[in-house]
Amino acid sequence: MTQAKELMPDQKNKLKIDDEFKNLIPAITPEEYSELEKSILAEGCRESLVIWDGIILDGHNRFEICRQYNIDYKIISKEFKDRDRAKIWIISNQLSRRNLTPQQMRYLQGERYNLEKQAHGGQLPKGSDQNDHSVKTAEKLAKEYGVSAPTIRRNAKFAEAVDKLPPEEKQYILSGKSKKTKKEIMGIPKRIYRKNPNKEKKIDLPENYKRAFDDYFSELQKAKLSKWKEIPQNIIINDLKSLTIFVQ
Repeated sequence: MTQAKELMPDQKNKLKIDDEFKNLIPAITPEEYSELEKSILAEGCRESLVIWDGIILDGHNRFEICRQYNIDYKIISKEFKDRDRAKIWIISNQLSRRNLTPQQMRYLQGERYNLEKQAHGGQLPKGSDQNDHSVKTAEKLAKEYGVSAPTIRRNAKFAEAVDKLPPEEKQYILSGKSKKTKKEIMGIPKRIYRKNPNKEKKIDLPENYKRAFDDYFSELQKAKLSKWKEIPQNIIINDLKSLTIFVQ
């Protein structure tokens, strides 16, 4: 339920900023904050703040500016069953209105998927399967955001990895300024081929082994497999079986 409210001055002073909620909202740049400040000083706060149970869900920057300059503002109060539903609203609201970086888009879509799974945890109808619900959630969000269901699930893993980072690094990555790839952020190793860790003996390979070795990697190239790192030709191995191959 959405309800417009006019709060008394003392009630407005008691509005709370919840860090967990605020951190779901991509931070604006200093330049954007300055433009918002100029706009509010010139025209007042035209857009209402959105709250739930006295906690700000949307309008943190407007709230800070209005409080600093003693400018009045309107409030829209929403009702949700719990914090997870409130967080889902925050994420959906951001995805519908902000110019987001690709990283922010992935993160928010992933966060919403994880939250919607948790919101239904233990509350599924009798006989329902949790995995089946997860599939339906992914498909629903995929349709809403114009991507595939596997992309939604990958974004969920991306969001989990980003949430484990220190706050400063998290914001830097979501800003799109970091040169780290999505796989690097998620901790997926780059190496596809590696030598077997077993002890090796320095021997000279017979000529037929060398030819087999060269032919083997030639076939890999022809097959156009995923990225692979060529093993140096001077590698010392006991047998071709001593190579462990990883294909992404």
